[in-house]
Amino acid sequence: MARRIGLVLTVAALAAWGNAQPGQVGGPVIGYVFDGSAHAVRPVLGIPGAALFGSSVTLGYDVASASISPAGDSAVVMAADGSLHLIGLSGGAAAEISLNGAMRKPDRVVFSPSGTALALITNGRVQILSGLPATATLAATMDLGTAASTQASAQGGKRPATVFGSMALSDDGALLLFVANGTVHLAGAGGPHSFDTAGRETVVAFAPAGHDAVLATKTGVNLLRSIDSTATPEPLAPAAPLDNIAGAAFSTDGKTLFLAGGQGITAFDLSTGAPTAIVSDTIPTVLERMGGVYRLNDLGSGPLWVLDPAPGHQRVVFVPAAGGSE
Repeated sequence: MARRIGLVLTVAALAAWGNAQPGQVGGPVIGYVFDGSAHAVRPVLGIPGAALFGSSVTLGYDVASASISPAGDSAVVMAADGSLHLIGLSGGAAAEISLNGAMRKPDRVVFSPSGTALALITNGRVQILSGLPATATLAATMDLGTAASTQASAQGGKRPATVFGSMALSDDGALLLFVANGTVHLAGAGGPHSFDTAGRETVVAFAPAGHDAVLATKTGVNLLRSIDSTATPEPLAPAAPLDNIAGAAFSTDGKTLFLAGGQGITAFDLSTGAPTAIVSDTIPTVLERMGGVYRLNDLGSGPLWVLDPAPGHQRVVFVPAAGGSE
């Protein structure tokens, strides 16, 4: 009972502090999230287990969609008028970052694990930008349709219409892993390479600050160390089969892999491969790093669920529903 009262008082204090100066943040920011109902980017204030939503970040325009960097220090924003923006985020405030030469209306935005690089993707055409968050420099371009068709052509097959699935970008922007027509492909330095045919539900992810990666399917989880055309998938310890895989993400130190699927979340210790189930009161629909935590759903009318990855105290907590408050 005392713990519950303490939590209520903490949240109440956060609410008073968060509403004291609209548009400003004076305390800890867990991360940022896109609020579709408010057409805005909003900070999550406080600490895991005692957090709430802050006022919308002042941008000067309505937001149609936003992709937030895993580190929470930048975001790619599509304004309601169709213009594309890259903004730096700090303390609940935003600063515009030049996007010279970037495609105007990407179908998809993929950040690297630490948010130091991003990929803008339209119809399989990719622009890689590096140097984030301070600058955004066009580092490379590629055609994923061409990369996906290389293996089929080598085997004498016809090039099918490409259906893209999960995608992951390395922190240096040099490598892009993606699923096309149920096959995992690697594009970037060293040319295109096909790894595995595992179904369109396959999820891929890179570890931060390197080229280790994971391929996760409902039948198995495979680690690829220093991924290149010669890398061999390394199976992790068996875990219960996972249907409806929502996502995979590494811890910021690269020592743990989190996998969301089925009814909950599994944490793999990458030094041993041993899996640990994390109790969750919600079924994850995504698994994306949000600053110091991992977001498990999109912000809607209900609470935002997050994974607190603190070693030894891994847990799923929620941020109360934002409602219409600003």
